[in-house]
Amino acid sequence: MMSKETLQQELESIEAEVNAYFDKVEASKDSEDRVPPSDVSQRLASVVSELHSITGRSSLFDELDQNTLRDSFRCADAALRLHRYQRWEKQVLHDEDIFLGVTEAGHGEYPIDVSDSREEFREGLDYIRRILVLIPDDNTSNPASPIQESQATEAMVEGNTFNPKEYGGKELCIAVSYYKDGFRDLRRLALAMKNSAHIGCPHATYSDPLAWYEGNPKGFTQHLWKLRRKAKDNNWYDSIPSKYYQTYVR
Repeated sequence: MMSKETLQQELESIEAEVNAYFDKVEASKDSEDRVPPSDVSQRLASVVSELHSITGRSSLFDELDQNTLRDSFRCADAALRLHRYQRWEKQVLHDEDIFLGVTEAGHGEYPIDVSDSREEFREGLDYIRRILVLIPDDNTSNPASPIQESQATEAMVEGNTFNPKEYGGKELCIAVSYYKDGFRDLRRLALAMKNSAHIGCPHATYSDPLAWYEGNPKGFTQHLWKLRRKAKDNNWYDSIPSKYYQTYVR
């Protein structure tokens, strides 16, 4: 079993190699330069496997944490191949009162450019690091609770000192905080945006976020990515409490 320090050093080494790889891809049009370092995916998988084993033994982590850890690895791994990983839940499709059919749960990938791939990899790695931070140095004591970690930001939300208007608006803050807290169920998010947050849809084809997600999940996913990108470009991302979405998402 690798120590926490070893895991941290391995992630730092992987990140440095991957950043160098993305820099090379951006600077070259040669398809041969789009081949990622041969062992990076395997090394990252080893780190995630260690974390999955550790979190599985702790009552402070649940199945959702482990599933999100797995998805974060898949996002980072897909980004190495200049793809975005996407997972979707089972959907029952209706047109008003008319039943149209069922879309089964599944997952897949689609190609993206190198700048988006770099961002996808960073976001996947960020969540893996968040799990690692909560694990004690000896891997045997009880790790700090995710609830304790976010106590300050929760208090800020409860005390109404956080104003989403100062950080891009309610929709952006919900999307960012939901992602920061490790959730990837976009149907649940879209439903909350429609029913609890009463957010409209900027896409003229759809009446609300839920209709957008059900009609074009890829487009809805890209919209959320753009919101997160906007938050980072404007230096809002780190200031948005990771529990803000709980005001709307049940």
